[in-house]
Amino acid sequence: MIEKGTVFILNILVLQVWCMDAKKLGLFSIQCQSSSSTTKEEYAMVTPIVILFLLISPLVIHYVISHLKSTSPNVQKFACWGLGLAYLFFFIGHFVKTQGMVEMLPAWIPYRLALVYLTGILELVVGIALFIPKYQVRAAKAAIAMFVLFFPANVYAAINSIGLGGHQWGPIYLLIRGPLQLILISWAYFLCIRQHTGKSKHDASLA
Repeated sequence: MIEKGTVFILNILVLQVWCMDAKKLGLFSIQCQSSSSTTKEEYAMVTPIVILFLLISPLVIHYVISHLKSTSPNVQKFACWGLGLAYLFFFIGHFVKTQGMVEMLPAWIPYRLALVYLTGILELVVGIALFIPKYQVRAAKAAIAMFVLFFPANVYAAINSIGLGGHQWGPIYLLIRGPLQLILISWAYFLCIRQHTGKSKHDASLA
């Protein structure tokens, strides 16, 4: 099951890279209007790359070290660390790019600023919990729930071409954000939750 999950994640990663390359090469009919809009597009391209880098780096580094030491890799632990880094990055965004976050919420939602801060704090809590072994599975489940619940804000922002970075491209940005969301959810489920479940069953069979 873990191998199938890894293949699924890799397939989505390929789609993610293709979407970003296609946008960069101009295969989508979106034109820059000024140097400032170019800067926004460059920022929008960088953000998904940063998220993916934070997500996979701990596990890749751990795999390399494990291979050099000829030890078995602890996939679940370091996959959770990568997800934790991604969540800490999300948390920072809520407090550094606050206005852009507020714009991603419909005007009819009350207390939008307070909601941005509150969800940022929740992301901080989940991010920290993903580094603590006994909370990792519950934190991964919470992360999946937040990915699902928060995604409508990404859809709203993209449809209305508002908010942060790539959302200003319009609906076409969902070709990048959608696969990225699937990568994050798949990572949390297959490598953080299912990996832990499989390890627990294996340990129980040896007891």
